[in-house]
Amino acid sequence: MACTNFGRNGETWYKFRTAINKKMLRPKEVIQFMDLMDDVAKDLVTLLAEVRDDNSILQDLNDILFRWSMECRSYPNQSKMS
Repeated sequence: MACTNFGRNGETWYKFRTAINKKMLRPKEVIQFMDLMDDVAKDLVTLLAEVRDDNSILQDLNDILFRWSMECRSYPNQSKMS
């Protein structure tokens, strides 16, 4: 099974999400990523402030959020590899 739920739907999505929820709802599992996720969130907020136009409108919010979600998702995989 792939290490992501991106692009899955229906029963496949549900099975994967159920398996992930069991692990991600354990504080001991999640705490190891808190500092990394905080850094990514701060970077996102900074980027959002920088890319707004003169009317404070974000033109590429979907793209920005997609890249942010991919970065967040990559940290657990990277930590398993180290």
